[in-house]
Amino acid sequence: MSGLRVGYGEKVITPPLGIDLCGYGFYLDRKAESVLDELKARAVFLRSNDQTLILVSADIIGFTVEDADAIRVDIAAAHGIPRASVLLAATHTHSGPATQPLPGLGEVDAAYMKRLRTRIVEAAAGAAIAAGATLAITSDSHRAEMLDRQMRLGIIIARRPCAAFST
Repeated sequence: MSGLRVGYGEKVITPPLGIDLCGYGFYLDRKAESVLDELKARAVFLRSNDQTLILVSADIIGFTVEDADAIRVDIAAAHGIPRASVLLAATHTHSGPATQPLPGLGEVDAAYMKRLRTRIVEAAAGAAIAAGATLAITSDSHRAEMLDRQMRLGIIIARRPCAAFST
C-alpha cells in the first residue's frame, strides 16, 4: 500500500515535585510544588514510500545541543533512519524543569534528564508502532468513517483504512 502512513505517540514527562523550574526570573529558587497539567513528549511518525520523518515536541524550556543530538541519534538508530529525519522541538514552557545549564534559572537534575531522554525515545517508538494508520483530515463539511479511530487536534488516526466523504 502506498501513500502517507502516520502514527502518534506520547509520554508524560512531568518531573517530580521539588525539582527546580526554569524561567520567570533569575535566582528565584522556583521549585515544582504541584501539577496543574502533565508535561508531555509528543511524537508523530510519517512514512511515504521510502521516506520517513519523526517529529517530536517536548513540554520543556529547551534542549542543550548535546542532549538534542543524543536523543536524535537514539531515535534514528532505533528506527533505521538518518538523524536528519528526526526533528526535535521544545515548547519553551517557563513552568517546566530546568533542562539546560542557565545561570540563576534552576539546577539541571541529571536523573530527570536521563528519564526525559528515555521518555522522548519511547514517545517516538509509540508513534512508529501506530504508523500502520491511515491519515484523514476532517472539517465541519467532511467526516471520516473508520474503525479503531483516535481523534487528536482535528486529525483522525485510524488503525485500519478509512473512507472520507462529504456530508
